[in-house]
Amino acid sequence: MRQVRRAAVKSVLNRLAKMLFCRRVRTSEGIVRIRLLGGLEVTSADGQPVRFATRKSALLFAALVLAGRRGHHRERLAEGFWPGRGDAQSRNSLRQALADIRRWFPAGGDAAISIEGDQETVALRAGPDEADIWLFERKLAESGTADLALAAELYRGDVLAGEVIPDGLDEWFSPHQVRYRQKALQLVERLSLALPDAGTMDEASCERLAERLLASDPTAEAAHRALMRIHAARGHEMRPGASSSPAEHC
Repeated sequence: MRQVRRAAVKSVLNRLAKMLFCRRVRTSEGIVRIRLLGGLEVTSADGQPVRFATRKSALLFAALVLAGRRGHHRERLAEGFWPGRGDAQSRNSLRQALADIRRWFPAGGDAAISIEGDQETVALRAGPDEADIWLFERKLAESGTADLALAAELYRGDVLAGEVIPDGLDEWFSPHQVRYRQKALQLVERLSLALPDAGTMDEASCERLAERLLASDPTAEAAHRALMRIHAARGHEMRPGASSSPAEHC
């Protein structure tokens, strides 16, 4: 009977966790509108999916999100995203891409997301909860399991996972992919050690993160250890190296 109850509780928790995972995350400040973890998803102020005119515009937007307030030098952006075109043509391509981004996020006194800059630099201005990677970093800095569990839900996968990145632009994104993957591995270990009881929403978030990490890298030892701790807390054994169940996908 106890195992039946545990199975029922796990089923409910997994369904609720999946609902949170698949929807846009809502915080005290609003809805996360820029998502880079697990793929690029951007939502406009009126709730519509943003469709940039070109792939380069979308990747430029992602690069600005990753740079944060410090932004990038215009010259480096032009040379990096449009190499071999000559200074004038590459700068013009940068202006066109920025115009495409501004079309979705026009500047204004109450604009939550906008592009700012001068003749030398360009940066993205947005609230601290507008982008998943920013909120992910903030929640990692907290000590409560609820904050860590939200960070676990935010990590849907690698930075820009599934996006086609042209040759030559890897250097703009691969260091971030490695960095955030390592943070997620540290998170799953930390959260699994901090869980007070079995059968909680925080436990479900930890389990789902571990399974997502293993789906990406079956050799991720931190994820294996996390699942073993979860199963031990539930009172049943798990073979080392075995995932608890196939990862559920949205």
